[in-house]
Amino acid sequence: GEHMQEKFDTAGKGGKDLGKHMANYLADIYGVDALIGELLQTVDDLGLRNNTIIVWSSDQGPAPAGSKTDELRNMLGYAGGLRGGKGTIYEGGVRIPFIVRWPGMVPAGKINEHSIMSALDWLPTLCSISGVSYNEDLFEGEDLSDIWLGSDRSRVNPMYWARGRNNAIVYDKWKLFYFPDTDVSELYDLEVDPGEFNDVSGDNVEVTNALLERLKQAISVNYGKQKRSGKPAFFDPTKPLPKIRPPNFEL
Repeated sequence: GEHMQEKFDTAGKGGKDLGKHMANYLADIYGVDALIGELLQTVDDLGLRNNTIIVWSSDQGPAPAGSKTDELRNMLGYAGGLRGGKGTIYEGGVRIPFIVRWPGMVPAGKINEHSIMSALDWLPTLCSISGVSYNEDLFEGEDLSDIWLGSDRSRVNPMYWARGRNNAIVYDKWKLFYFPDTDVSELYDLEVDPGEFNDVSGDNVEVTNALLERLKQAISVNYGKQKRSGKPAFFDPTKPLPKIRPPNFEL
C-alpha cells in the first residue's frame, strides 16, 4: 500500500538496499512467533491449558522508519493502511492486536472489530474473571470480561489520549481530535473510515460538540491540575478518580 511505499522511500534514502533490513524485521517477527509457540506448548505440556488465560498484545503501532541508522531502517512494520504509527494518537498508533486464548471460555477463531478496549481495563477485567473484589471508583478502567469471553459491545465511558498538545477522544464509532493551538476539531467515523482520512465534523455538529465538551473536561481534569501545580497530575490512590462520562447524544 501507499503507506508502506512511503516507509520504503524514507528508509531507502541515499540508494540504500532495504533487503537486509526487511530480513532483520522479518527475523524479529519469526522470533516472536517461535517463542510464543514454545510458551503455548509448555503450558499445554504442563496440563494448564484449560485454566490459563494467555493474552497477546502490543504497546502501540509500528514505529516510523528512518534513514539515519540501520536500526531505523529496520522499522518496517505495517499498520494495515491506518494513519500514523508509534508516537501518534491516530489509529495507526493506538489500534493494536489483542488476542486472548482460554479454551472452553473464549470462543476460538472469533474476531471482534467493534469493541474498544484499553490497558486500563486489564485489572478490572481480570479481577472480575478471577473473583477478586476491587473498588471501581479507584480505577479508570472498566470490567470488559464479557467482551473477552465473546460478546461484542461498546464500552460504557469514552477513552481519551493526549500527545503533546494534541488530544483525542473515542466513543463507540466516533473519534474526535482537538488541536488547542489552532482551536480546530476533526471527527472521524471509525466504522466506515478507520484510516481517518475523511473529517465529518461539519456533517455531525451535535456529535462533535458533545465529544468536544467531554474531551475538554478530560483535559481540564487531568492536565489542569498539572498546569496549576507544575507537577505531574498524580491522583490520591485512596480517593475516587474523576471519570469522563458518556457524551450526551444517541448512538
